[in-house]
Amino acid sequence: MKKKIIIYTRFSTIGQGIDSLGRLKEDHSGKVQADRCLAHLKHVVSNIDEYEMVILEDIACSGSNTKRPSYKKMEALIKSGAVKAVTTTELSRISRSTIDFFKFIELCELYGVQVIIVGQNLDTKSAQGKMLMTIMISFAQMEREQTIERQKHNNYSRLIKDGKINGGTEILGLKTHEKKSGVFVKDDKTLKVLVKVLNIYLDSLTRSEAINKIADLGIKNINGKKITLSVLDNILKNCHWRYKGKWYANLENKDKDQSSLRDFERYTIVELPHGQILSDVLIKKVLEKQKLDSTNLRQTGSNGYVYLLSSILFDEKGDPFKGEAAHGKGGSYRYYRNTKTGDRLKVNEIDSLVMTTLRSYIANDNVFQESLDLALNKSDTTKSDLQIELSSIDGKLRSVSNKEEKLRSSLLDDDADLTSWFKEEIKKVVQEKKQLELRKVSIQEYIRKLDFDDEIVNKRNKYRTELENLAHLKKSQLRNFVELMIDKVIVKKNNEIEIRFLGEKLNFEPVLKSKKGSELNENGGSEGTRTLGLLRDRQTL
Repeated sequence: MKKKIIIYTRFSTIGQGIDSLGRLKEDHSGKVQADRCLAHLKHVVSNIDEYEMVILEDIACSGSNTKRPSYKKMEALIKSGAVKAVTTTELSRISRSTIDFFKFIELCELYGVQVIIVGQNLDTKSAQGKMLMTIMISFAQMEREQTIERQKHNNYSRLIKDGKINGGTEILGLKTHEKKSGVFVKDDKTLKVLVKVLNIYLDSLTRSEAINKIADLGIKNINGKKITLSVLDNILKNCHWRYKGKWYANLENKDKDQSSLRDFERYTIVELPHGQILSDVLIKKVLEKQKLDSTNLRQTGSNGYVYLLSSILFDEKGDPFKGEAAHGKGGSYRYYRNTKTGDRLKVNEIDSLVMTTLRSYIANDNVFQESLDLALNKSDTTKSDLQIELSSIDGKLRSVSNKEEKLRSSLLDDDADLTSWFKEEIKKVVQEKKQLELRKVSIQEYIRKLDFDDEIVNKRNKYRTELENLAHLKKSQLRNFVELMIDKVIVKKNNEIEIRFLGEKLNFEPVLKSKKGSELNENGGSEGTRTLGLLRDRQTL
């Protein structure tokens, strides 16, 4: 079998190989690269007819990494031992990374493969050739890194100065400025469509439900295509940003110490020229629903199943039970699993117990009204305390921000000791500010959880309707109702269940649990144990 000589060609974009008239460029097309390599090989390899020529081409692939189909195929051929040599027009065709290039050279040396670079007239036969290759690929990597840095600096400058979003596209409510690329203006025509889409989202339980409603109404995106889930997600994301007239630079550096970064690397929020295009009320509703949806998602399984007790089920030590699915020979089974001990309870049985007890407990009008008053008063009191703490945090944040600004303005370039001290102080202030902001977000999320839904908190009459129609509520609404009326459900040491209705305790007969094992039997339990019924005798009130 003939040994192979690989001719490897690559260019990063289609435009590199084709000119403005659609013709192949003389210096960059894959075909021209291959022809140059073949001509060179005929000149330097005397017995070229004894080898099989294999041309491998990567089209529109970057040289910054090795995630290229033909490159991977080349590696596989080298490892097979069937390759005599690899040739390409330039070092950067193989890689622009020094590390990746070294790895490639090591691979070729391991399998006795010669590397020939046509443009620089280099090969790995000589020590001089290897050294020159190493130096040149190092320069290629440095050039690439400088180019990336220069592009990042230019993008940052354009965003700060002119509000230009690098890579920004038209979206519902915003169209491209007639004279300035990268700058957008309000589009009144599609803004009306945007408002419709957001209102549908607000009236829907899930994003998928909203998408179905949008499709049924025949509402289209700006390009006339249907609005997909990814389009809706982009719209919701921009309720944080572009629809508020804002954009960000260096979001990936948000949690880093800003004082240690160069100006164009710092996380910055920029005011866009078009300003806010949606009302404060609508944006607030959308953002609140997104956060509530996020909270609900954390309380569901991977397939979106809603676990009613995922926030209120604990053991006596306070360790929580979280919902999970187990898969056995007979299908899927759902459990509440103790995050510390691994004990599990069947979801359907304990949910049924809690709901039966809840119905019985508040069936009496007087008891129901008293429980509801307690629940609402408790929420109001808790929210009042939290609102006071929020105000306090806002004041501290203003103070810390002022302190940070003064420290930054006092930095001295000509005094190394003072500059070092100021930077250390700024670092401490930034850390304090971050902790305050995290606490603020945590409190805001908890307040939203207490609020649930305005109708649930403020319209008491709806509770009676909901109580009478519990079977018809969506699971997330049912969970909100349960969490409002019940403080905690406790699994005690003797395996009894204790349900606390706003301070009042109701005890039930022992709960029989199973430990989660490494293997599951046909009912989803661990081998060698049985997941027994939740209660031997259910006590009802």
